[in-house]
Amino acid sequence: MSVSQSLKYKSRQNQVGYWCGVLLFPLWGVVMPALFIINLCSAMVLLVSSPATSLIPFGAGFYCAAAFLLGAIFTGVMKDNEILIDNSGIAIPFLLSLKHKRRRYLPWADVEAVLVETDGQASAGGQKQKVVIKSADGEIDLALANFKNMDREQLLISLSLFAPETAVDNSLLSARDALGQEKEDGEAGANLHLPSFTSIWEEELVSRFSSTAYVPLYPGQSINDGRYTVIRQLNLGGWSAVYLCQEAGNKLVVAKESVIPVTAGARQELKEKAVSMFTREAQLLLRIQHPNIVKVFDHFVDNERQYIILENLTGENLRKHVQLLGRRHELDVIDYAFTLARILQYLHGLEPPLVHRDLTPDNIILDNEEKLHLIDFGAANELIGTATGTMVGKQCYMAPEQFKGKATTRSDLYSLGATLAFLLTGKDPLPMNPVDINSENSDFQIRPSLNQLVLTLTDLDESKRGTAAQVIQTLQSISRE
Repeated sequence: MSVSQSLKYKSRQNQVGYWCGVLLFPLWGVVMPALFIINLCSAMVLLVSSPATSLIPFGAGFYCAAAFLLGAIFTGVMKDNEILIDNSGIAIPFLLSLKHKRRRYLPWADVEAVLVETDGQASAGGQKQKVVIKSADGEIDLALANFKNMDREQLLISLSLFAPETAVDNSLLSARDALGQEKEDGEAGANLHLPSFTSIWEEELVSRFSSTAYVPLYPGQSINDGRYTVIRQLNLGGWSAVYLCQEAGNKLVVAKESVIPVTAGARQELKEKAVSMFTREAQLLLRIQHPNIVKVFDHFVDNERQYIILENLTGENLRKHVQLLGRRHELDVIDYAFTLARILQYLHGLEPPLVHRDLTPDNIILDNEEKLHLIDFGAANELIGTATGTMVGKQCYMAPEQFKGKATTRSDLYSLGATLAFLLTGKDPLPMNPVDINSENSDFQIRPSLNQLVLTLTDLDESKRGTAAQVIQTLQSISRE
């Protein structure tokens, strides 16, 4: 196969079989080889003194070697859970091929039907669904519950793109669209460490345009005259997608793609606004130079699609970090607060000042070196005079004035306070409500000075929040306690 996607299919049979092989490894992987060597040595000794009896240890050694090989093969087969897909066909693990005449590779040309069926087995979340790929050699059944969220979405998208159009059933397209909508509605920080498109984009395009056949790029496809090659899709929603790409013979980057649907012709002013907003985000990022802010490398139009090329950050956002490890120690939070306050001091110090308007745990990445990065400037707004902006941002982290469309630099400080509250408690704060952690939590307390800082930053009166520079001074005092 050519450039392919690798999807992990973790079935219960595979996992149980693999761990049985692992647990029995001391028997087949250690004892059997040792017995083989012992029997082989015994046979060699008996071959000289008593050739007839040497056959006994030779036979025992043969069975030991066979047991070792069977154990290794069994464990290897159970560990094989990789499905490979590209634009020529699909390759499946050995266990899945048993219902397909042990044929492990299926070209798209041989596919007769691709559909989604109900498994018939009820689960805690309702009826399980499976993808069925039919050919002359049988069926390939893929339970959707056995894929991770990202791989499940990638499977449905790839099948709808690569399988013959006449073979794709409407049930597959419905499942793909439903999964994409569920992701838009319920997923916070969809791809952990990836910049996501903003709520403005979704509100202005997804909710107002009728559904059309937006087709995302597939692995191996190139953009910008071959300079960037798509490795895999990272996120998909509305009229936008995010891809992991490789720059020609160079580094990995992230490409944010926006597509203006042809049906936008009747709403030309809306189409122009969407293009303008995407272009503005690129221009904002191009002039920002800060070690803790995601870098933008390029901005271009290719085949009527707009792209922003960003650095590929490895790590996870702070929401995921807290979900995995629990609420953070106040010393860690103080350290994070210093970094975030300095970022805001830089943004607010630009001419004109730049208001991020979407500073939340989902848009802050903690990389593998424990360094924070602020991402997603799609909602950012240059503060010019008394200019007002569209209401954006997640409600738990939005200042009252931002709900009215009048975000200021102090609105970012409110978001900072709400983010610190989330890190300290592990819970989203109540929308438009000053956060007093020590009063609201009886099971734990934080130092009073840090509690007062969070309370001040989330004050409904923006004039009481101060500035980013004042927050840094306060943090310096707190760190000396």
